[in-house]
Amino acid sequence: MYDFKFLQANTKHVAMTFAPSDYDYDCFDPVAKSNVIVDVKPLEATTSIEDIEKAIRSIELNGLFWRTSEKLHIAYGIYKLRISCTIEDELVPIYAVSEAVLELTELVQSVDFIAINKA
Repeated sequence: MYDFKFLQANTKHVAMTFAPSDYDYDCFDPVAKSNVIVDVKPLEATTSIEDIEKAIRSIELNGLFWRTSEKLHIAYGIYKLRISCTIEDELVPIYAVSEAVLELTELVQSVDFIAINKA
């Protein structure tokens, strides 16, 4: 019925063809990422939150990806911007995000980290 010698020979050939040493296991390493939520307060009450958001989204760092944002009311007509981003831990340290946003000195008063979650 079955030619067992043929099956054994082919099985050995297939096993040798796909030996575990041939695999590149480095390609399976996940990239460590963090989800960061940041509150950005404007320099003055008259500062436009939309302008701040455009300026922040124009910040480009290797491994930094801007996500959703929302305009939150603080008090007396003053708003703050809550924006989230994803960073690759090996490429972008968390303090680099705050430093990059604080460089917008004509728009931004302060930056607060609300949440930092490892993804």
